[in-house]
Amino acid sequence: MWSIGSALEVHDVLVDGSLTIYIHLEQLERSAQCVRNVVVAATEIPIEKKLSRDLGALLESGTEADLDIKVKGSGGIKFFKAHKCILAARSSILRSRLEKLTGELVVEDISSDAVQIILKYIYCGTVDMDMNAGLELVTELINASSKVN
Repeated sequence: MWSIGSALEVHDVLVDGSLTIYIHLEQLERSAQCVRNVVVAATEIPIEKKLSRDLGALLESGTEADLDIKVKGSGGIKFFKAHKCILAARSSILRSRLEKLTGELVVEDISSDAVQIILKYIYCGTVDMDMNAGLELVTELINASSKVN
């Protein structure tokens, strides 16, 4: 039989952005009239990193996406799947655009490379860009940043 101790102490749960869970389990053996203590080591989960990774995976998979972003650029048309609630939560400008939107979001003045970088930033808070990216792409990202927040 396993039981969880009646006195469950909650210490500083969030420390430096990490969730720390302390569990103390006791195995009770009545026949041997003894108690064995089993302590599960604390596991720290860096919340920001896990959230960033999970949202990045959501963006990549397109699971439950409710918005198609159609990018019309010089390289042709490219589609991205996104989630309105995430875009609206992260950008007041996108929130106001999405409130009026009935179909897909069409982007004509930003390249698909820049849109992909911006989406990754909105979802994950990180910028993934090749160090050899051209000045043109960097300039485009700077100009596009005013259009999303």
